[in-house]
Amino acid sequence: MIDVIWNQREVKRLAEFYSTEFLSNNPNHHENVALLQTAFPDAQLGIKQIVAEQDTVAVRWVLLGTHKGEFMNFHPTNNRVRIPGMSFIQISDGKISEIVNQIELLNLIQQLGYHFSGPGKTRVSI
Repeated sequence: MIDVIWNQREVKRLAEFYSTEFLSNNPNHHENVALLQTAFPDAQLGIKQIVAEQDTVAVRWVLLGTHKGEFMNFHPTNNRVRIPGMSFIQISDGKISEIVNQIELLNLIQQLGYHFSGPGKTRVSI
């Protein structure tokens, strides 16, 4: 799935890998995959570690890419980013039935060149 969806960029094939009863900690999971690939069109996802137990797979990964498109209302910066993350994937009948993703979002935003002006403040500067 990681190679086909992320590295070969075949988002149209998501249904091949995900159960129709798929759950995620992100209700827009499928749409966000496409948005990430638009924002980082050269993104490549590399596996750092995989641990499996019964029907659960834990994957530690890193995504490398260049910010070329709109992402979370941040305009393209052309910055190269390295996004580490983890996914906990539940498998049922050979397909992904649930996934919980964890990424270092603040780290990513800082790599885009944005810096928060201080605790409790909502303003972001670049």
